[in-house]
Amino acid sequence: MKILLERLWHKDKDCLAIKFKYDITIFNLLRKIEGGRWSKTHRAWLLDFTQNTVNEVCKLLNNEYSIIFKDDLKEVEKIKTYNELQPVNALAGLNEETQKKVKEFENWTRSKRYSESTIGTYTDALRTFLRFYANKPVAEINNNDVIVFNNEYIIKNKFSSSYQAYSLTP
Repeated sequence: MKILLERLWHKDKDCLAIKFKYDITIFNLLRKIEGGRWSKTHRAWLLDFTQNTVNEVCKLLNNEYSIIFKDDLKEVEKIKTYNELQPVNALAGLNEETQKKVKEFENWTRSKRYSESTIGTYTDALRTFLRFYANKPVAEINNNDVIVFNNEYIIKNKFSSSYQAYSLTP
């Protein structure tokens, strides 16, 4: 059986996503690693991303399963470390007006009957985007700003395509 390892951002955390066709044996093996959790959003087992975590997963699964590394994950030393990335907590905070806009968006998604998981994911992504533009009034943000955010934050920090997709979903 093949197992895909991918680095991604989930709820403002740098994560190692382990994707596989459901198998109770794999699930039970992964439960042995402290801090793991299942993500409905990514349909993957998530762990905090560290070099030790990648090594531990590989050691645990490598003999029995075929591990596929997305984006050269196998060469962990070549990947930026968490401290080299521009994490969300390095961005400016939101002012009161912007926080109200985020709450309006959250209420709108709830009125559209989105799942609580989706609401949380989209709201977190919106907060990150607005924190990136903390010094710009919300009313002045335009399509070009979305492109700049994508290039200067998501791509520059090598966040996953799934993070990019839900960050830029209208």
